[in-house]
Amino acid sequence: MKNKVLAIAVHPDDETLGCGGALLKHKANGDEIHWLIATDIKESEGFEKTTVEKREEEINKVKELFRFSSVNRLGLS
Repeated sequence: MKNKVLAIAVHPDDETLGCGGALLKHKANGDEIHWLIATDIKESEGFEKTTVEKREEEINKVKELFRFSSVNRLGLS
């Protein structure tokens, strides 16, 4: 039976630090794994453009490595 698993991360990296091993185990078992990121950083909040871009690159890399079925973002500050 295929399960659906949702990892809720306040900040990107919480999914890896908190339950990365469990996510990989679920993925190996053929389960769908989904990632919900609660917060974002924005230039309008004082973050440098390069910092925002780097974070986006890191999120995309993690998405590829875990092979998430979906990534959803709440965009909270």
